Amino acid sequence: MEPVCILMRVSSPGAADARRAPRRLFRVRRPCELARSVVLALAIAATAAPGADARESRDSLTKDLRAAYQARAWPEAVVVARRIVALDPKLPGGWYNLACMQARAGSREEAVASLRESAARGFDLVATLTRDEDLDSIRKAPGFAEAATAVWSNGARSLAAFRERAEKIAVLRVSRPRGVDRAAPAPLLIALHGRGGDALTFQRALAPVARELGAILAVPQGMEELEGGGFGWGRLEEGEYLTERAIERAEKDAQARVDRGRVVVLGFSQGGATAIAAALRHPDRVRGAVIVGMGDDPRVYPVPDVPRAGLPGFAVLVGSEDRFADEARYLAERLAKAGVRSALRVEPGLGHDLPRDRVRVLAGAVRFALGEREELPE
Repeated sequence: MEPVCILMRVSSPGAADARRAPRRLFRVRRPCELARSVVLALAIAATAAPGADARESRDSLTKDLRAAYQARAWPEAVVVARRIVALDPKLPGGWYNLACMQARAGSREEAVASLRESAARGFDLVATLTRDEDLDSIRKAPGFAEAATAVWSNGARSLAAFRERAEKIAVLRVSRPRGVDRAAPAPLLIALHGRGGDALTFQRALAPVARELGAILAVPQGMEELEGGGFGWGRLEEGEYLTERAIERAEKDAQARVDRGRVVVLGFSQGGATAIAAALRHPDRVRGAVIVGMGDDPRVYPVPDVPRAGLPGFAVLVGSEDRFADEARYLAERLAKAGVRSALRVEPGLGHDLPRDRVRVLAGAVRFALGEREELPE
């Protein structure tokens, strides 16, 4: 389903983890309250006054849809999804969610038709379409491939527009540690903040690590401005582009030479998802990746199923209490099977946060990813 309505966005940690984290490395999102009874929720929605505020009605229906989805009450979910579409048929997300619910309910032809309608209305979330288990039952159905192609085309157009916008307003903070010889090639550390973070805060958090490494530090900022403050990376392709852009611009902005064989992408939380994709899709430009507090999505991240030479080294770091701990372990397993030089470090008692001994652990992880040390720090 579409991330706005159900559960597909990368979630933020709980409040306890937020209290332990540096300010605004990520934003806390409260879990949605589910209705006690799907039937009761649907009854309340059905009695809403015709002249009720559209926003209020949409929020109420979205809550009902969450409840039906959680209860796996697919026929009821289809009814609610149809009502959301009726509020504003021009919105592509409503049609996409309806397709998901129809697919879950076994209405394959209707689901394909709704997906086709969402594409016609401009649905462009390629990564969501690729990984969405709600649509698995219709992926081989007649018409699905054509609808998916239309979504990919929408995504390409949206990405082109995003690139134009990024060249005008994207934030990139680049710094060169004191003592780094401008004439000598230096490693480049691209640091990607978590959802709800910002470039300035993450730059301050990672500057000691860059100093330890003698590395140029480039910190792009996501362009999805969030209501609660901070920024997200938007669609996966958008985050990838901002990462590529940071690599291209770092040398000029730092007024120093970049060692192109020692470029590492370090990402935390949602930034980790972007880092995984950037490293695996662009091994010619990224030689190492450090993934903190994020795991694997096999439908989206192109980890090969068989060993393949030339992929970057990976250091995967996660806390034992992090909600993404299992996904991080799975990522490490898949990388190992693909013959990638990789290692996993699980820090006991740590939640969704950077390592406690940040400089030592992250600098060591970067060196491991580059093949400059044999093991991750303890």
